[in-house]
Amino acid sequence: MGVERSEVMRPTTKRLLAACGLYFAIQIPGAIVAVVYGLPGDFVLPGEEPAKPDEVLGEILSGQGAALVAPPPPLIALIVFMALALSRRWWGAIGAVGICLLSPLVALAMFMESVSREIFPPSASEIPVALMVAFLFIVPLLIFVSGVLDILYRAGARKRGRALTAGSTGA
Repeated sequence: MGVERSEVMRPTTKRLLAACGLYFAIQIPGAIVAVVYGLPGDFVLPGEEPAKPDEVLGEILSGQGAALVAPPPPLIALIVFMALALSRRWWGAIGAVGICLLSPLVALAMFMESVSREIFPPSASEIPVALMVAFLFIVPLLIFVSGVLDILYRAGARKRGRALTAGSTGA
């Protein structure tokens, strides 16, 4: 009748996946703000020209991202790591570690965008941009902290499982 322990998701994993979901959710308003304010991304591949403010929507739709929108590769990697983190097996720990490694890189990329340095202190007309920059910097750090807590919980659960197994065979 009851749910087995193996079928229940860890509370730390729920928190980690909720933080990742929040990051995906803020991509939509980030895209809207980037298009409205004409904020192209600063990162370009060698041989490419920087985008102009009136080409932001084209950048986003072509998969290059923008100042307030992550490009597809880190988003796809985050989805893969989230799917792995759902598992209680060893690959779940790999997913949590992958999320922990990816999230500071995403926060650093947001910090490196020129809009994050130019926007503070914001004028009244730039408050939506300032809020998006703050969210896109804080949420990856929240993901990192949640990931570390999930990894620590997994390690503790593994030790507790070994202690229970050793205690039951020693009696």
